Amino acid sequence: MADPLRGWGCRELFLLSMLLGTLWGAGAGQIRYSVPEELDKGSFVGNIAKELGLDSWELAERGVRIVSRGRTQLFALNPRSGSLVTAGRIDREELCAQSARCLVSFNVLVENKMKMYGVEVEIIDINDNFPRFRDEEVKVKVNEMRLWERG
Repeated sequence: MADPLRGWGCRELFLLSMLLGTLWGAGAGQIRYSVPEELDKGSFVGNIAKELGLDSWELAERGVRIVSRGRTQLFALNPRSGSLVTAGRIDREELCAQSARCLVSFNVLVENKMKMYGVEVEIIDINDNFPRFRDEEVKVKVNEMRLWERG
C-alpha cells in the first residue's frame, strides 16, 4: 500500500498542520447570540471580550475587529465595554423575508494572534405586523330551529 504522504517535505507537512490547526480553531471558535428585531442602535447583543477570554481594554491592544462579508454592517464592537452592539435598527422581514430562521454571520478577527472567530446572530421576529381584515365586523345569523347534522 502506498504512503499518501510520500514525497511531502517538512515545509508541506508544516503548512498542512497549520491549515488543519486553523480550521480546527475556526470551528471551535463559533460564537452564537440571538436578539429580537427592531432594537435601538447601540443595543447590547453580547460580550465579545468575555467570549474571547479578554479584558475590554485588550480589544484595541490586540486589534480585535469585526470582518463582514460584504453586507451592510449590522453590528459594532464597543471598545470600552467589549460588547457587541447593534449598529442600527434591524428589520427581520427586510433582511430575511419569509425565512423560518434569520441568521447573520460574520467574523471577529484578533489581529495580533491571527485568529478568526465565527459569530452567528439569530434575529428573532417580534409580532410587529398586526393582521388586517377587510371588514371590522362580521355578522353571522344562525337559525335556532336548524337541525345539526353530524359529519
